[in-house]
Amino acid sequence: MPLSATRRACAGAALLLLGACADQPTSPLSAPEDKAAASVALLTCTARVADGTFNCDPSSAASTGGAQMDLVVGSQHQFIRMANTVPVISGGVWSADVTVQNLTLQPMGTLDGSTPHAKGVRVFFTKLPTNGVTVSNADGDTIFNAATAQKYYQYGGTLLGTDQILASGEVSSAKSWQFALNGATTFSFTVLVSAPVPDESAFSVRLSGLDMGAAQSCAQGSDGKAYCWGNNSNGQLGDGTSTVRYTPKAVSAPSGVTLSGIASGGNHSCAQGSDSKAYCWGSNSSGQLGDGTITVRYTPTAVSAPTGVTLSGIALGINHTCAQGSDGKAYCWGNNGSGQLGDGTFTNRSIPTAVSAPTGVTLSGIMASAAHSCAQGSDGNAYCWGANGSGQLGDGTNTTRSLPTAVGAPAGVTLSGIKLGNAHTCAQGSDGKAYCWGANGSGQLGDGTIAVRYTPTAVSAPTGVTLSGLSLGAGYSCAQGSDSKAYCWGANGSGQLGDGTITNRNTPTAVSAPSGVTLSGLSLGGQHSCALGSDGPAYCWGAGGSGRLGDGTPTTRSRPVKVASSR
Repeated sequence: MPLSATRRACAGAALLLLGACADQPTSPLSAPEDKAAASVALLTCTARVADGTFNCDPSSAASTGGAQMDLVVGSQHQFIRMANTVPVISGGVWSADVTVQNLTLQPMGTLDGSTPHAKGVRVFFTKLPTNGVTVSNADGDTIFNAATAQKYYQYGGTLLGTDQILASGEVSSAKSWQFALNGATTFSFTVLVSAPVPDESAFSVRLSGLDMGAAQSCAQGSDGKAYCWGNNSNGQLGDGTSTVRYTPKAVSAPSGVTLSGIASGGNHSCAQGSDSKAYCWGSNSSGQLGDGTITVRYTPTAVSAPTGVTLSGIALGINHTCAQGSDGKAYCWGNNGSGQLGDGTFTNRSIPTAVSAPTGVTLSGIMASAAHSCAQGSDGNAYCWGANGSGQLGDGTNTTRSLPTAVGAPAGVTLSGIKLGNAHTCAQGSDGKAYCWGANGSGQLGDGTIAVRYTPTAVSAPTGVTLSGLSLGAGYSCAQGSDSKAYCWGANGSGQLGDGTITNRNTPTAVSAPSGVTLSGLSLGGQHSCALGSDGPAYCWGAGGSGRLGDGTPTTRSRPVKVASSR
């Protein structure tokens, strides 16, 4: 892109290199140095000194050779990111400080995960600068993927941190890259990155089952692990630390246990264990982890389920948790200040407590949010309970309820697939329409107004489009359109609607999906959204603080960006 636009997007990345301004990632490669020929994705960069523009576009070439366990990548937002300071031209030399960020799922610059390798991380010039421009301060040259030696910059030692290894998500210290212009007013070059890694097969994972929390994100990995990223102040990422993660990080599951059905809440997360136990971790100030304590947990801890009962279908609110019991009952635990546990009291519970379902009614498909909960009744009604100051229970009042109360569905309409936002609720109608109710100050009900609704009101879907697969966040909503587009509406101050703006919308507006990509499986958090792309990777957009978008940065995005190391 022209530098004039680039200065806003990537802080003047006129020298950028491996994709600081390129948004289309390429695939990782088998290492060229002693492996069979492979098709490599490269990035060709062109600088125009006179008019101050710089463009980088992917290209491809064949490579041969390669060193074992040497990951080679040429990508952006997925496996490697390189960024630089604003270039300086002095005495005919164009220079910039350049950093390397590891966006894979494993450490770089090591073969065993703990011992630094002499190669470190090397950035090879697979094509040297054109028009007589030369690399002034390369660290060396060696055979990489051509018949002749190729120059490289090496990131090693303390440039990769105190342990001299570039951990997953970590950004290196900067190195100065210098180019002697030799009178040239334009030049181009091509680069790739090579680094020893413990396992070349572990560079990425296919994500599914996305679930967003207030400022963190979680998903299921195709390798059988659960992954989380973003805010970790209370250990809600489950990796045993309180360290913010800007890229997906595997949850530290109990030995021998595989976690699935992961769900994320305010500052805690939960999942199903392959041992039939439910596990939770993170903040526990109200007993929301269900282990009988109010102790913060940094790794998954078993929920104290009732004797003989298996819990499944876990749903998380801000400070409370709900699940289905194998005995046919719904259970909730944690904060109960608004009656959101549905047991007829306002008492917090640190272990699962049965919801007091209406006589003769079995509740299923339970959902939880900030301070209210909802479920499907076996009698065909939808039921909600808890906070109701904005009419989010849908019973025509703003009265708080500590027991399940039937939602006032439109005449002849059965509601299902109920979803909850902080203070609003939506569901699918048996008439094919989507319905929402509750708070509407940002247009999150999608009916073209900002009026509070105390009973379900039809969403104003685009002409000819049926909405399904609803997902709700804090003050906004999203759904799948029958036209294969994703639609969002409501609050948009952080770009969480994904339409390229920060303008609130009171009717459904199409998400600006990447070209040729269909988004599905949407999940919404506090001010960020994520979905699965038809091209494989997961995408996120909205508030980027604490790394919740998973693209390796804390940058807010108003359009979908790929989650690092997802494929």
